[in-house]
Amino acid sequence: MPGTRTVLFTEPRAGAARMLVQETFPPQLEPIVHPTPYPSSSSSLRPRRGRRWRTAAAVCAALLAAALPGGCAGSGPDRSAVPGGVTVPLRYMPAGSAGGKLSEPRLQATATIGRKQVSLLVDTGSTGLKVLTSAVGDGNATPTGVTGSSSYLSGLQISGREAQADLRLGDVTARNQTVLLVDSLGCIDQVPDCEAAHGTPEEFGGVFDGILGIGLAERDQGVRGCCANPMAGLTNNGAFTVHFDEQHPELVLNPDRKTLERFTTVSLKRSATLAPSPGGSPTTVTAWDPAPLQGCLTVTGVLNTRCAPVLFDTGTPTLALEAPRFQGPVAGAVLKGGMIDTFGRQVTLAVTTADWKWTYRMPARKTAGKQPMNALSTPLVSYGLQARPLILAGLPAFTKTDVLYDLKNGRTGLSPR
Repeated sequence: MPGTRTVLFTEPRAGAARMLVQETFPPQLEPIVHPTPYPSSSSSLRPRRGRRWRTAAAVCAALLAAALPGGCAGSGPDRSAVPGGVTVPLRYMPAGSAGGKLSEPRLQATATIGRKQVSLLVDTGSTGLKVLTSAVGDGNATPTGVTGSSSYLSGLQISGREAQADLRLGDVTARNQTVLLVDSLGCIDQVPDCEAAHGTPEEFGGVFDGILGIGLAERDQGVRGCCANPMAGLTNNGAFTVHFDEQHPELVLNPDRKTLERFTTVSLKRSATLAPSPGGSPTTVTAWDPAPLQGCLTVTGVLNTRCAPVLFDTGTPTLALEAPRFQGPVAGAVLKGGMIDTFGRQVTLAVTTADWKWTYRMPARKTAGKQPMNALSTPLVSYGLQARPLILAGLPAFTKTDVLYDLKNGRTGLSPR
């Protein structure tokens, strides 16, 4: 029988039932246990409570996880094709794009698996390449025999098979990389009315073919031991940067020393090691404690300064604070869907350990209708109840700073623009 880890989450809205989120993996993939300070989340992607505009309270707290390049599945990149500073263009997709199908702003990458081109949601808040089997097609990936399933806070459940395939991103190709071929979509019993019950989820078939999880953050309830960070196979030194603006978002692989010197870096703490699966891809995954990257979030007159570990996550379209309880004036300022009433107020996000701060003023309530609900320059702030505090710096924060991910050395860094 496969092992199952069950995590309880409490929704911030009144009367909401707690959500069970499970991950299932073969018994040989049980983690080698070390102290884990943060509960694992169902997904780096924000949970949804509606079928159209679904911005809800932020997803739960998490481990930071990444694959060490030396232990990653596959033979690594074509070294001749990966000089320092290789740029991989991305595409910004605002809410309402894709023929009105996209409900939240997203980053998109075009990749090739085997010989099949796929459209992927770029997510720095989860780890692993997970793509619909139908999108990959026959003969482009070789299953290893390992299977598993993953449940998301939105209630979405995916099931699939581990496989190996050649992966091309931009001008870089990595051989024998691990991918989860998603065979089925459904809803967990606790959330029978999830997006999959009403149609095709955006992330898997509605807009995208799957998810490119590239972060140190393992906020995804992925198949443990299956899907290592694909960037470990696409880079020589395990490092890459994320640059986001609406016109020219991009990844930079193998940044040179001069580029790295622009970043104020913070070393993370190794908290767990997940062993590879016999018979599957030789993947070893290292989990990182996010605590060293500390930040504080303040909303004048509503949210007293709250400090917590910070997670930079392109899969979150807002800023968000997860905390065990409401404190101070914010207790009376949480709107439907877990949003904090920030209209007309000043919002400040400061990452103290990386010497970075962003301050903006939300429009007044009477003029708020003139801006998109998911405006990048004045993002909404959500509040979720979780056992341990965590600040989610979503896609809007990437408009103000480039972010470094160093898989080899277990560190992240910021370079304000």
